[in-house]
Amino acid sequence: MAWLAALRSVGGMSDAMTSRSAVQAGCQVLIVGAGPTGLMLAAQLLARGVATRIIDKGDGVILQSRAINVHACTLEILDQMGLAERFIDRGQAVRRLRFYSSGRSLLSLDLALNGSRYGYMLDIPQDCTERLLRARVSELGGEVEQGVELEGLDDKPGRVSARVRDRAGQASQITAEYVVGCDGAHSRVRHELGRARERRAGRACLPRPPGRLCRRSRTARGRARDRELPASDPQRGPAARRSRPGEGGRALAPGRRQVNRR
Repeated sequence: MAWLAALRSVGGMSDAMTSRSAVQAGCQVLIVGAGPTGLMLAAQLLARGVATRIIDKGDGVILQSRAINVHACTLEILDQMGLAERFIDRGQAVRRLRFYSSGRSLLSLDLALNGSRYGYMLDIPQDCTERLLRARVSELGGEVEQGVELEGLDDKPGRVSARVRDRAGQASQITAEYVVGCDGAHSRVRHELGRARERRAGRACLPRPPGRLCRRSRTARGRARDRELPASDPQRGPAARRSRPGEGGRALAPGRRQVNRR
């Protein structure tokens, strides 16, 4: 998880951040979105003494299992947080995976060989994951503010002002040092930053070289493969767009933002 690498520096800045007069709402970090990612981040920040608020426009824990697998590396992080045993008690350990095709065995994967002391993958419904993380956030003095939707962001010197509205229609502002978008594929935070992801019905236009329409697919080994679309291809219509000069180093792909590698 990309946010985890930044926690040490955020924690180290805690004293300096507290001393700034810009923190007027008792909030150093505002997290938008109370899914597993936002809850995990909130728990990590609160444990380090960073004043954190977390808002979510939904009504509470989701009832669908959108993600059920917890891998060994995640269990190691949960163990550092003192939560691994809580998850293990409520989950089902999967120690081996077998893959078949037309009744023929293709692969048997022994997860005990993953190099972790958690030699398995844990299956646990996402609502259980969220409830356990919410409980940890509560233990650390945090609270998920349900029914609060982000409407806009105003970037000001030394702080960010977030315009929010609750389910009763009451508008207000939250001032924070940092705003973190953990609000999913249709992220309002990304939209406000001008980085909304462009989805193209499973297809991607890869301008390579500029001026040509291309389609990206992947091989069985996961490698990217680009193919120029001929003039007769119907996908040259609204499903793909023509590249412009200077775009040769960027790509639009399903589920990915158009950003330069850092």
